[in-house]
Amino acid sequence: MRKLNTTLLSLLLGLGAALVGCSDYSFRILPTSVDPPTITRLAPPSGGGNGGTTGGRNTPSPWGNLSPADLPEEYFALAWNDPRTGCHDCFTPVYVRPRYDIVDVQGRVVVSFDLPWSSYVDHLSMTAAGPARFLSVSGVWNAEGERPWKAWFGDGATGEVSVAMEWDWDGDVYLPQADRLIHLPEGLGDAHVMPDPANEDRIYVLPQNTTMYANPLLGTLYSIDLYDPEAPVVTWSPEDILGEELIPEWGWAPWAPWHAEAYFDGQKPVIVLGLEVFDQEGEYRRILKSFSPQLGPLGWEMDLTDVTNQQNLSFQHSQDDQPATVLFHTGEPSWCHPADFTRFNGTELTTVAGSPGMSCTQLGPVLDQEGRTFLYYGVQLEAGIPRPLEQRLMISHDGVDVWQYSKFQEGLSSTPFVLHDLVRLEVPGEES
Repeated sequence: MRKLNTTLLSLLLGLGAALVGCSDYSFRILPTSVDPPTITRLAPPSGGGNGGTTGGRNTPSPWGNLSPADLPEEYFALAWNDPRTGCHDCFTPVYVRPRYDIVDVQGRVVVSFDLPWSSYVDHLSMTAAGPARFLSVSGVWNAEGERPWKAWFGDGATGEVSVAMEWDWDGDVYLPQADRLIHLPEGLGDAHVMPDPANEDRIYVLPQNTTMYANPLLGTLYSIDLYDPEAPVVTWSPEDILGEELIPEWGWAPWAPWHAEAYFDGQKPVIVLGLEVFDQEGEYRRILKSFSPQLGPLGWEMDLTDVTNQQNLSFQHSQDDQPATVLFHTGEPSWCHPADFTRFNGTELTTVAGSPGMSCTQLGPVLDQEGRTFLYYGVQLEAGIPRPLEQRLMISHDGVDVWQYSKFQEGLSSTPFVLHDLVRLEVPGEES
């Protein structure tokens, strides 16, 4: 059941009266909060101000506003914990289960979700899934007789958790909404699970092909209906996804993707895969490649062969006349990255320096088309040593940190955080 941190009775009654006769979609609205904001303004080197510049470009930015009330309307889904509840005598902090909440741009919790499992829960992934919704994948352990992997939706409009899919090591997949059991012939342990951006009744599942022992290969893509027990499972082979030019013969196919996400380009769903391939000349390449389930392989790709670190990559797809943009950590892969990032639009590399007092950073979502504004989080350094109880969430614009969160507000209390994942939600519209 949804837990709200403010009294919304009068607001809901007013909305109900105003929306009588409207479609169900009209009720997909996130609650608002009147709690004090926890976001704090950081003074940029160039002064900033209301609509002022916030870095190297003399361009007005809404993220340069002095007041949190003037910031753009944004909501984020979080997988997180209060670090004070962890096992800090362990090698690393250990939590029995993550918390799942939606916060607004001012750092206030507006919706909380209760997981339906009492066992230990391990967070694996989180993806935005339409207006005010997200899709999360969890490992649920020590639950005898249960399939350990769960894909589930969190709905910000209702506060409800809906389990979409459960699976085990052997490829048996149970769809609880359809009460249907199917079997997929490939290993699902590390499968990418993605919402279908054009059909909320379906999800995409991309497992790895385990027929190659040392380096699992790109597997078959599946489209699965979550509600209709008679609906066919639609499949695409690796050749369907990439074309035969990138799969010249068995054994030279791309390895299992290190990145996969689906989006809607205004006309059709598109899936972007991060792949390591050998081309027809036998040259090793690291690429982002696009595929349309309707049209097949698309012409767009981005070559990241010279990018040494594709871990924790944030991708912003092309839109209108703006090219696609990726953000990634600068430097070699590491278990604890400093706050140094690179932005790439396919032709131009731009380095972005975050706070020198931050360590073990992770990239969050991009907030504008050009990749100039994005979130990242990490731990605070004290005498050069990372402090796990001092995590911060930063908003960076044009190479300058302009806003910071150190706690989230829940009613009258503020809570420190350790983030496991963070996604930007689509703000629901109101249609009659």
